[in-house]
Amino acid sequence: MKLCGGYDFPGSNSGVDMFSLTGWIPEQIFFTEDNESVKDFQTPPERAWERLKSASSFGDCLITASASRNLSEEDAKSVGLVTAHAYAVLSVVETKNGIRLLQLKNPWSKGSWQGQFCSSDWKSWTPVLQAEVGYNPKEAVKVDDGVFWICWRDILKYFSNLFLSWNPALFPHKVTIHGSWLKSQGPKIDAFNMGENPQYILSLSDVAISQKASIWVLLSRHVTKQEQEGEDPTDFLTLHIYRSQRNRNIWYPGGKDLILNGAYTNNQHVLSRLDLDGEKDRTLSLVLSQHKKANDLNYTLSVFCTKGNFKLYKTPKLPSVNNEISSSWTSTSSGGAPGKGFFGSNPMW
Repeated sequence: MKLCGGYDFPGSNSGVDMFSLTGWIPEQIFFTEDNESVKDFQTPPERAWERLKSASSFGDCLITASASRNLSEEDAKSVGLVTAHAYAVLSVVETKNGIRLLQLKNPWSKGSWQGQFCSSDWKSWTPVLQAEVGYNPKEAVKVDDGVFWICWRDILKYFSNLFLSWNPALFPHKVTIHGSWLKSQGPKIDAFNMGENPQYILSLSDVAISQKASIWVLLSRHVTKQEQEGEDPTDFLTLHIYRSQRNRNIWYPGGKDLILNGAYTNNQHVLSRLDLDGEKDRTLSLVLSQHKKANDLNYTLSVFCTKGNFKLYKTPKLPSVNNEISSSWTSTSSGGAPGKGFFGSNPMW
């Protein structure tokens, strides 16, 4: 922690903090605000529950939940929560009757949930439920240690997201590359042309393809001095993944070869997950992208694979030889659109 200036290191959420403390792979799950209109970076409630339940049972994942920033202090206090506060997830349970419960812990070791399934809600804690979960509310109510049970429905109502921190030892194959992206490299807005963006080729082995390995790609933006001094990060970064048959740059965004379209974020880490789907995924292009690029940026790209080796390398440099022709578009050389009689008057090379 001395490298980060002590425990007062820049952190915007528990995922960033856990990465600084443990180096475990950070994954963020955003809840939906409207189940009828799920955004690209959000996870539907049912899928989020299955992901959470699986992560909890795996044993190699640290989980935290963040109370919503949109929750007023008055409303938060009425139910025993703290606005924009992170809680550790100790246990995830789905009972035989389909009740979905999470056991959370306030890291302050005080201040507990006061809604349904709190320690004083003896009506909800039937003897059958107590026995199945292994919880005695009459004993728990005697001490406020910040540990409490809350149902999944209230998690979706009062919390905004989950942070999963995965043990990197789950992935036997890993490659890490460090790089720099200068402000002068490529256009400020790459919505039409991303050919000069930093790009990498990921070449998978026969074992990875045949066993349909899982690939995780972690893009970590290096913290700037201004950010260390408390300024909000202004760089919005993401990663796009394309299928690629040739070792060359992807020039135009979108298209049929795009298999993972990243969402821009000023979070320090961007995690992309992909399950390989056969021979068509043998060669992949990893394309970095920024929203309205404004600064020089340093980054670390780490690729993890569950089965089989792989190669990760930067795409070949663009040709350095070029010719420039100076000209102008005047009233006499403006021939109009194709099909017009004077189209041939337009500048042509």
